[in-house]
Amino acid sequence: MVKRQAMWIAGLFLLAAGCSSPGILVVRQEGDALPKMGTAPADGTYGLYIAGQSQYQFEVPLKKDQPLGFERGEEGMVRWLYAVAGASRNRLDIRQTYEWRRQP
Repeated sequence: MVKRQAMWIAGLFLLAAGCSSPGILVVRQEGDALPKMGTAPADGTYGLYIAGQSQYQFEVPLKKDQPLGFERGEEGMVRWLYAVAGASRNRLDIRQTYEWRRQP
């Protein structure tokens, strides 16, 4: 019985470990929260992830202190969330949670 419980607990830990995105978290944005804008903490490649997914949506090489984060925009009556990395700006689905992560 104890062995069975230990295996079940170990399985939960493995499952939880597989649900995170790779890299070092720099900025996390809940879709409906106020946008967070900052800068790249170091030279490197940064990937935009939907929270909990292991595959990035896209990645961008940045130099330290280039813009990195999220901002809002409007087109007519529609509000959008944008991912910002350096000079690039990409429209996102506001219903998702996103993370900019520095790639290993």
